Amino acid sequence: NLQLLAGKLEVSASEGAVVQAGLWSNPSFLIEQNIYNPQTNRAFDFTKNGNTEWQIQQLFNIAGKYSKQVRVAEKAKEAAQNNL
Repeated sequence: NLQLLAGKLEVSASEGAVVQAGLWSNPSFLIEQNIYNPQTNRAFDFTKNGNTEWQIQQLFNIAGKYSKQVRVAEKAKEAAQNNL
């Protein structure tokens, strides 16, 4: 039965959502570099005269948000199990 199979997959997906709700966000790292510096006539100029930007970003959530996200995901999992 396709509906039964879809219900089992929904339960599996909701179990994964519970795990994912408790994880931290991954940091992002960005490097921006000009290919050619016309002032020094150099390509990929990583010296102090070149234009290079580095950026690191990390998302921080307010206190208690992770536990609330996990609780919401657990309730969605229970609903999926009840629907099955």
